[in-house]
Amino acid sequence: MPASAGMTVVLLPECVNVVMKRTTQVMTEIEEIEARVRDLPSEDFARFRDWFHEFENELWDRQIESDYRAGKLDTLIHQARAELAQGKAREI
Repeated sequence: MPASAGMTVVLLPECVNVVMKRTTQVMTEIEEIEARVRDLPSEDFARFRDWFHEFENELWDRQIESDYRAGKLDTLIHQARAELAQGKAREI
């Protein structure tokens, strides 16, 4: 049962150390990536930027597809179709 279901979570000192160590490791990894990106030669940076942009677009597309399949966009779709039918919008 998740802690949000009315339970109290108590972290023992050794658990806090593990959590803190993991948080520090994650930040260290991110800082390392940032430093490596900053140090890239301009051609490599351009390739990385293009790759990252494409990667981010793919993640966005997957999220939209997932939301669509889950019905999360149904209300927006119905509103758009209604506005189109009422002449409040036009196809582009």
